[in-house]
Amino acid sequence: MKTSSHFFTLEELGVAGNLWVDFTIHFTALPAEPMVKYFLDGTGSPGFPASAELDRIECNLMGSDFGFRFSTNARKLDYTVTRNYTVTRSEKPEWFELLDRIIQNHIERVWTRDHYEHECLESLLGEELRVFGKSWYESEG
Repeated sequence: MKTSSHFFTLEELGVAGNLWVDFTIHFTALPAEPMVKYFLDGTGSPGFPASAELDRIECNLMGSDFGFRFSTNARKLDYTVTRNYTVTRSEKPEWFELLDRIIQNHIERVWTRDHYEHECLESLLGEELRVFGKSWYESEG
């Protein structure tokens, strides 16, 4: 069992899709168990792939990218105004405590479907996770 963390960004949040958050997933990686065809008693085990358990989420940075486009018919000019706004955890700790809970709820719902578990394991195990027939369990022994 190993504990680690991996950095992610969620983008296009909010009604207008212009909010984003940077966050870290802290997780515990569990080793794969190799298949055993026959134990001494005649039974076997199908084995299990490496997996990761979500420990906690820590939101690090929040921001928004507001873009506006103006056209003036008289002069045929286009203006694009972009305003970038970021907030750090130290500036608004109470916001980030709430963001931690919101993001954790979201990630728990989509943990395996949206590949967060796989990305966390890949960040920890690297190429070893992709090698067919070689499990983390076997490489540690």
